[in-house]
Amino acid sequence: MKASTKFLALLAALAAGSASAAGVTAGTSIKNVAVASFDDPNGGGLTSSSSQEVITTVLANPSFDIFYYNNTNDKTTAGGTLPTNYELSVKNGDEMQSAYTVSNAGNVNNYVVSLTADTTGTTAGSNPRPATNVKYFVDANGDGILQASERGASDALAVVQVTLPVDDITTNTDEGKVSIIQVITVPAGANPGEQYAVSPRGTGDTYVDNNGNPTNTPSGNTVQEATSDLQFARAVVYTPTVSTTPPVTNPPTPTPNPPLPPITPVPTPVYPDPNDPTPGNPKTYIGVIGDDQYAYPKADIDSTNEKVTFLNEVKNSGTIDDTVNLFPTNAGTINNNDGTFTIPVTLPNGTAGTATVRFLKADGSGLLPVVNNWPTLTVAANGGAANYRVEITYPDYDAVADSNPGPITVTIGVDSGNDAGTTADDTTNDVIYPSQLQFGDSTPALGAVSTPTPTEAVVVAASTGTSPNTTTDRTAMFLMDVANTGEYADTFKLNGSVSVPVSTSATASTVEVKYYLDNNGALGTQLTYDAVNKIYTTGTVAANTELKVWAVIDLPADALATSSNGSSNPLAVSQNVTSVYSGINRTDNNDLITITAVPTDPNTPTTPPASGVLVTKTVDKAAAKPGDNLQYTILAKNNFNASLKNFMVTESNSNTNGSGGTTNVFTWTTFQSVSATYSGSYVTGTVMYRFNSGAWSTSNAAPANVTRVDVAVDTNGDSNITAADTMAAGGQISVSMTVKVK
Repeated sequence: MKASTKFLALLAALAAGSASAAGVTAGTSIKNVAVASFDDPNGGGLTSSSSQEVITTVLANPSFDIFYYNNTNDKTTAGGTLPTNYELSVKNGDEMQSAYTVSNAGNVNNYVVSLTADTTGTTAGSNPRPATNVKYFVDANGDGILQASERGASDALAVVQVTLPVDDITTNTDEGKVSIIQVITVPAGANPGEQYAVSPRGTGDTYVDNNGNPTNTPSGNTVQEATSDLQFARAVVYTPTVSTTPPVTNPPTPTPNPPLPPITPVPTPVYPDPNDPTPGNPKTYIGVIGDDQYAYPKADIDSTNEKVTFLNEVKNSGTIDDTVNLFPTNAGTINNNDGTFTIPVTLPNGTAGTATVRFLKADGSGLLPVVNNWPTLTVAANGGAANYRVEITYPDYDAVADSNPGPITVTIGVDSGNDAGTTADDTTNDVIYPSQLQFGDSTPALGAVSTPTPTEAVVVAASTGTSPNTTTDRTAMFLMDVANTGEYADTFKLNGSVSVPVSTSATASTVEVKYYLDNNGALGTQLTYDAVNKIYTTGTVAANTELKVWAVIDLPADALATSSNGSSNPLAVSQNVTSVYSGINRTDNNDLITITAVPTDPNTPTTPPASGVLVTKTVDKAAAKPGDNLQYTILAKNNFNASLKNFMVTESNSNTNGSGGTTNVFTWTTFQSVSATYSGSYVTGTVMYRFNSGAWSTSNAAPANVTRVDVAVDTNGDSNITAADTMAAGGQISVSMTVKVK
């Protein structure tokens, strides 16, 4: 088509979109008849004369404009500043509705304007992006809001054009406009912060002939709004701002002076696990440090799995109410799709195992609602907060003494339901520090060994000592490890004892174990001692470290030998350690002490001969004549720290002393009488006599011609002297024998 200058000017006017009505409706006939009035010169009075009717047809002057519903801020760009409500935060997959007015600025009635979604100034892949899912609907009641009746089922009433009535210039109402609603649907997979911009752009028919002259007939050509006359709306994909923390807006009542292990830094606040423990088990206390929580469970009375429940909170700092998803983000987490999760942990035996994580309502009354397999929590916008609980069930480590647990860290993730995918927008850590204690004989590595049976030999005839690894004193020392293989610091109480049979009492003596710090293999400082309760207390032992201590036992001087007469009964050292905070108790009962049988009386002569039995003999006369009586007094005492078998006192001509001394008493004297007493021991017994190697008897009546006298003690009550009769340590026989010189 050949366009004249006049025609081009008209197109420019249409594109400019003048909002002023063009006047009388096209096709209107403007009629006019002129009338002249005058007095009839013939005296007929006032008369008139009319002209012919003159008719002018109003030609079409089409024009239209699209502008914001509120008539402000016309002509905007995709990335520029937009009026209020024309840039909105929209969740991915949701839609943004914007109201516009399409105005008939010309004089053509029922003028048709086609609508297209224009994305001039947008770029795929960067902001602002082109909106690709855009629809238009007629706002029939003109209220700027898209009603369901205006939309239709499945968007059946979406339009691609609107028909504009002409404005009636005879009224004060603008009848020449139609309200439309632009609907932008944001892609479901859109990322937070992405922007989608679009403007409605109109196209209308022109009314000119081939010479560019106005007509009242559409020319078949169209004109479109200029890109400088667009009115953009921009949907900004909502960026949720949710966070999960320890309880902040509704914190638990802190426990005053909470019973915590000796840890640094000290958590604030501290609250008790809201779950009631199994009867007989202690309550767990939980401390808050920054954005994380730490539980310090104590030892329990059983070996079943343990449980800790944390209080947590979700806060929504965004502008849209949110239904968030909650889940652990630990590697290897399995979603059980029922509000619970399984996470990998190491079992007490060192093999791979699992722990269970459950998300509970704030009052603990049940699991959070599960939506699309995720635990969910609804949180109001603009700083709203909601609480929930995290319950963690994990293996009972302290039930297995040689286990070495690590921290159980459950990283809790919160994901906004107002964005795409299920990726944590924020996390917080709920950490369990299991307790553990190992106690036993020292090893180079961390930990203790309870199976060895180290033995320390002592000599009770010697003095006590202060040097480890010495066998010449009467002090036994064992190097022990108090290994805190748990995950929080603790202090420990130790006590120990040895039951030591002694020569001076039928009741064994209980000897207390003393504890000293190790000083590079030597005795260091003694641990703090509570004399009333006989308890030694360590200082703080950090997690995953150990304290080496010496267990020191000073044996009493009257301790009996552990090996004698062919039998061996080492003394077992019973030791006990208890962690002050966790309450774990461990024992070590396999350290042994041996005591050699040795003479214990320093006055016992070693020669002649070398022996632990003291034998002394006196006579009442150094010189005598025939017929005189001689009285001999003999004392035989067991100075060994052990009982002796076959102990007897003998008078016989065959006796010698090993140093040249001999006996001929029965050659030159005649036996008169004998008596004996038994003393020096708690062991009871009866003195018995035997003459000339005959039978044993409690009677000291002698036969004629006595040549041998034996005296012994029946300690087992069988009225006989056998190997079963023993002379206890310290026991002695005093014998008085009278003879007459021949």
